[in-house]
Amino acid sequence: MRLMVASLLCLLPLTFGEWLCPELSARPSAECSCDLPHTLRCAGDHTALQNSAVSLLDCALRGVTSLPAASIAELSGVGLHGLVISSGDIKRVQQGAFISIADTLLALGLSNNQLPTVPSESLMNLPNLDRLDLSNNKIHTLDANAFKGIRNITYLDFSDNQLTVISPEAFKPLVKLAVLRLRGNLLKVSALPSLKSARALKDLDVSSNALEGPLGPTTLPTLKELSTLHLSDNTFASIRRGALSGLPNLTHLNLHNNQIDVLEDYAFKYLGNLTHLDLSHNEIVSVSGASLEQLTNLVHLDLSHNFLRSLSAEPLIGLRHLSELLLHDNDISIIEDGALSEHIHLLRFTIEDNPLNCDCLMAGFARWLREAKNVSQSDKSYAVCATPPHLEGALLSRLSKNKLCDVESKMDLNYDYNKVLNDNIDEYNDKQGLDDDAYDEEIDVPGEEDLPISKSKVRLVDAWYDEEEVHLSWAVDPASSHRLRCTGVTASKGGSLAKHIACHRAPPTNVILRGLKINPLELYTFCIALEEMDSDDIPMALVLGCGTPQLVRQRAAYVTVRTLPPTGFRSSFKHHK
Repeated sequence: MRLMVASLLCLLPLTFGEWLCPELSARPSAECSCDLPHTLRCAGDHTALQNSAVSLLDCALRGVTSLPAASIAELSGVGLHGLVISSGDIKRVQQGAFISIADTLLALGLSNNQLPTVPSESLMNLPNLDRLDLSNNKIHTLDANAFKGIRNITYLDFSDNQLTVISPEAFKPLVKLAVLRLRGNLLKVSALPSLKSARALKDLDVSSNALEGPLGPTTLPTLKELSTLHLSDNTFASIRRGALSGLPNLTHLNLHNNQIDVLEDYAFKYLGNLTHLDLSHNEIVSVSGASLEQLTNLVHLDLSHNFLRSLSAEPLIGLRHLSELLLHDNDISIIEDGALSEHIHLLRFTIEDNPLNCDCLMAGFARWLREAKNVSQSDKSYAVCATPPHLEGALLSRLSKNKLCDVESKMDLNYDYNKVLNDNIDEYNDKQGLDDDAYDEEIDVPGEEDLPISKSKVRLVDAWYDEEEVHLSWAVDPASSHRLRCTGVTASKGGSLAKHIACHRAPPTNVILRGLKINPLELYTFCIALEEMDSDDIPMALVLGCGTPQLVRQRAAYVTVRTLPPTGFRSSFKHHK
């Protein structure tokens, strides 16, 4: 078999000047070019590499099911440090296949093949091998002799295989193994104790496996050096008291996309060194005061895409070093007064896609938003009221305590932007303005009444509706290089009083209105107010305009033809946020 070169990385050792492309293109055995620095891509015969300073060789072979030692021996004069061979079809590697390049080989990749087992006999006697990639093969089992003779491995990748069984002795020879990738296999919790012999392990990825049930103290064995653990995309249902007690030096824990709905008190009792915790995309409804209490070094906490209904101070009291708190896409309606008072120095805080109820109980959170100087204006702009109706779409950081607590006050929603356009700006702002920017002297952030009116023009490009929503597309002339966001829309039908409709900070090209019933025979006039944002995402001007009276077209219904499954076939799915 003639070894065909697909691509390789060439280095010139002991040369500290500018890198030069090797002069291989003149050789008849290969056609080569340098399209990236330190990268030589060739198609042709391996003999083109003889006496060249090649560090990493990546070969893509076609129609090869067995890799013989003779083929690798042809590379013995190259001095390879790294070799990657893939064909998609290799099922067997001959015993001692790599012995001819063993003295220099540091990294070996046999990914994207059809290997049914670890080619142990071919890996023996590779004393300097540091990295081994066997990902995306068909390996089912790691037996006790899988890694004999390769004691210096520090990085091992078995991602996207079909592993179900790991021998307790499998990793025992790998005394230096620091990184282990087992993502995308079929491992169950019962297989995890076999990791005990990998005592030097620092980074473990067991995401996308068949791990289920509670995450308890002994789900993983004692691994005192482990600092990073990936358990995402499994089906763990809860986190028990004292979970993962054998991992005292863990700093990063990823539990993204499981089915966790319960965090028991003192769940992380033994994980005091944890700095990053990802619990996003689970089914958590509440977090007790004691469940996170021991995480005194936590910096990053992701609770997004859950079902949290409120946020109180208790779960966050002990998190003295917290700088990033992600809560977007939950069911949070109330953030209690003082919930974030100890975290005024947060650098990142996300709360979008939550049904915030803007009443007197939210006054403390509104003040916190204004005083949290390190949180970006973009993050703050997503704290938008869902209820009560007269504050729907209001920007919470611009609502004072008086506004939030004045339950009797109802603002006039039937304002008309044409008043602004007809030079009645001062009177209009004094009396009506946009509710989501109304505030009193307590608030010192700029509101719309402080913003200049831009000379840009807004025109309505398209308007259509379906069963649930009205869709508007606006254009600004001349086009602005700054970001524009909608801060209010009015709609009037047949010359009647205009009705204010929340637009939720949408871009002008895709404004979606909910709760507006369209009569297809009536003429509608839509007006819009846009905020033009500066480079720091702070409003710097208002852009105002109205469309001409027009009919709103109904979007044509789409019909999807679907083949019915055979009788007796049933499918089901579980909705997950």
